[in-house]
Amino acid sequence: MHNYADAPDSAERPTLYDPPELNRATWHLAGRRLLAKMLGEFAHEEIIQPTPA
Repeated sequence: MHNYADAPDSAERPTLYDPPELNRATWHLAGRRLLAKMLGEFAHEEIIQPTPA
């Protein structure tokens, strides 16, 4: 039988690193930039064809 001495007990909760600079506004900006990059790549690969609004 295996002995998992390094495995956390189910009652223990892991501590999470929560830096203050990762807030809702930062994630929103990152999501917008990622979406813009995806659309640019799709247009470059001619998967989509942008039209002026």
